[in-house]
Amino acid sequence: DFVFTTPANLIEASLKNKIGFTDLKGKTVIPFKYKSVVSHGIYNDGLAAVSVDGKKWGFIDEKGETVIPFIYSSVCNYIDGYAFVKKGDFSYYIDKNGNIAFPYKNKVNKNELAEKLLPKGYAYSFRDGVFYVTKDNKRGVIGTDGKIIVPVNYESVYSPTYGLYQVTNREGLYAFYDLKGNLVLD
Repeated sequence: DFVFTTPANLIEASLKNKIGFTDLKGKTVIPFKYKSVVSHGIYNDGLAAVSVDGKKWGFIDEKGETVIPFIYSSVCNYIDGYAFVKKGDFSYYIDKNGNIAFPYKNKVNKNELAEKLLPKGYAYSFRDGVFYVTKDNKRGVIGTDGKIIVPVNYESVYSPTYGLYQVTNREGLYAFYDLKGNLVLD
């Protein structure tokens, strides 16, 4: 069996092929009932991705309470309040309440449901606290509040360097937006 520590001052441990969590003194805090845990039980944003049967995934808090139900076929840990999940053929980012924040860009999600959920486009990445989105083969950046930071009409968008997003248009010309969405150099 094995033992890993987590940022939540819990120890992930395995006992008889089941995973649970103890405190630093070895007292069981979360029962040994899980088959799988993502990234050794890392409690990003106070939640850990776990599976009871190895097929359906959900999220628990540091007390072991189910916060996000076990309905997903695949999950990643939360980062900055959002987790990437897959349910059936549909992939998307959810917030800490389990609400769909952004559909994820893939061939399967090119459907009416995704368009109704987010007419602004699909997320293809979440980093730096913003969604990098695409719609009609154009790219841009949208904040978690839904505010457009970089309009979704560029061929490429690069992560900020020195506080500026670098973008390119169809002709390969560069422009720069600051972190608040102001065009500073065209």
